[in-house]
Amino acid sequence: TTAKLDTTGQRWVSQLALFDFDIKYRPGKNNANADGLSQMPQSEVADTFRGVCGMHKHIELPTKSAEYDITSNDGTNTLPVMTLVELELNQLEDVEVAPALSYRKLQRKPNRKQIDSLNSKTKMIVRQWDKLCVREGVLYRVVNSSNLDPVHQLVLPVKLRRSIFEALHDHMGHLGFERTLDLIRGRFY
Repeated sequence: TTAKLDTTGQRWVSQLALFDFDIKYRPGKNNANADGLSQMPQSEVADTFRGVCGMHKHIELPTKSAEYDITSNDGTNTLPVMTLVELELNQLEDVEVAPALSYRKLQRKPNRKQIDSLNSKTKMIVRQWDKLCVREGVLYRVVNSSNLDPVHQLVLPVKLRRSIFEALHDHMGHLGFERTLDLIRGRFY
C-alpha cells in the first residue's frame, strides 16, 4: 500500500501484477508453504513457479515464416501479431533502428566518424553493440535476466511503440504507466 517503493519493491510489484490474487495473513506456524519456499534454492523456486503458473521469462525466437507473438500468462494475445519479415521491414524503414541493423548485419561496428553522423537515438542503440544480435533478419538486444537466462529484447521501431504500449496496457489489466513501462522494457529495447 506504500506510495514509495525501492527498486526491489517495484520489481516485485511488476512481476506480481501479472497475476490475479488475494493476500491473506497467516501466522508463521500456519504458513508452511512460505517457509518451504524460503529454504529452496532460487532457481528451483523459479522452475516451480514456471511449471505451476505457465510462466515464461523470455520470448522464444520463431522461424522466419512464423509470427512474433507475445502472450500473457493467461494465453491472450497482448500484441499485434507480425511475421519476422514484417518486423524486419519495420526496422529497415525506421530512421533510428535501420542504421544499427545494417551495421550489425554486416558485422562491422561503425567507426567514430560514422557514429558521429548518426542521430542520437541510433547512437544509443549502437552503444549497445556487444549486446546486439540479428536473428532471422531482426535486430535484438540480448541481456541476462535475474535467473541468468538470456532475454532477447526486440529493438522496437518508432511506429510500433504506441501500439505496443496500448496493447500491453489494455490487455494486462490497466496496470498504470510505470508498471506497463516496466513490462515493455522487459520485452523491448
